[in-house]
Amino acid sequence: MYDFDELTAFADVMTTGSLTRSAQKLGLAKSTLSRRISQLETRLNQPLLRRQANRLIPTEAGLLFHNYCTELLAMAAHSQEALAELREEISGEITLEVHGALARSWLASAIDAFLNRHPKVELTLHTRETPPTKMHSNSVHVWLGATHECGLNQERLGHLTRGLYASPAI
Repeated sequence: MYDFDELTAFADVMTTGSLTRSAQKLGLAKSTLSRRISQLETRLNQPLLRRQANRLIPTEAGLLFHNYCTELLAMAAHSQEALAELREEISGEITLEVHGALARSWLASAIDAFLNRHPKVELTLHTRETPPTKMHSNSVHVWLGATHECGLNQERLGHLTRGLYASPAI
């Protein structure tokens, strides 16, 4: 397994070409940075950099590994961002415009469950008997029945059926 501190040290030295500049940029002592690269070379059992006078020149293995190193660091950063997004709470104001028949039936329990999961959301509910003609910011429209073309993105969420039911006891 790779040590990401070692990978970061190597990638930065490859970018700057200098231990001194990389050490300053990363806020490390030059000896610490050098030790991290040496540990990575030991772990890989390959020299990655040749030291020539005051310059560092990548070996063939160093050039090859640098591509993988940058990909690993990028994936690690993306995974951190993805996990951070999961921790973020949904918050803000939403206006929900719905057909009156939906508001009186199944919608109340759906809204209650949503607000319990996301307590920092402020929801305003508007019931309507006619389909909306335009969209307002932060609003969601849920409609029952046919709608006319109004320029809004429309997606069918389900299909309700009707029936006539009676009890044989009547």
